[in-house]
Amino acid sequence: MTALRVLEPGIFASIQDLGRPGLRRYGIPTSGGMDRYSLRLANLLVGNPEDSACLEVTLGGTALEAMGDTVVAVTGADLSPKLNEGEMPQWEAIRIKRGDRIRFTTPRRGCRSYLSIVGGFETPICLGSRSSYSRSKLGQVESRILTRGEELTSSKYKLSIEEIVGRRVESSLIPRILERPTVDIIFAREDRGLFPDESFDYLTKSVYTVST
Repeated sequence: MTALRVLEPGIFASIQDLGRPGLRRYGIPTSGGMDRYSLRLANLLVGNPEDSACLEVTLGGTALEAMGDTVVAVTGADLSPKLNEGEMPQWEAIRIKRGDRIRFTTPRRGCRSYLSIVGGFETPICLGSRSSYSRSKLGQVESRILTRGEELTSSKYKLSIEEIVGRRVESSLIPRILERPTVDIIFAREDRGLFPDESFDYLTKSVYTVST
């Protein structure tokens, strides 16, 4: 059934599940959601198997319109999601009605959000996954990101909407996305013998710039 219509595709949004593990020896990348923990939780909130397909939204700008009554959940990064003109709760199963609009606006914490829908998004399965990977032209339609006017369909589901609405993730299970994350350094046993203490001081006290 047609579930959502794409009003604005945003910076980069694509259908992702848990990918195609075990195929790298054939040159097939795993792909799948970047934040698999959040993707799994998004699915569990709406009663889907945890490997169902979700919409991965990168950095925001994506706008969608509901084509019928359904249940969705948003997890992952805080991209200031809106439901119509109000704030849209995250980490919770939300009922939406035909004509409702969901928008991902300004990134506050993190860069990738996951929108799940009851039943999961239904796209062609390629090598056991619905994940889109544009470089190798796997998944989705022509392996591309979303386009304006595109209609996204969802699979049939067994649970009633009333059984799903209101489910929430406990606060202790919600990952913390920090403005200044800590990067751990794991030393091998031989490192201490190869480098003087001054080298380790330089490594841990220097200022680094991460670029693309």
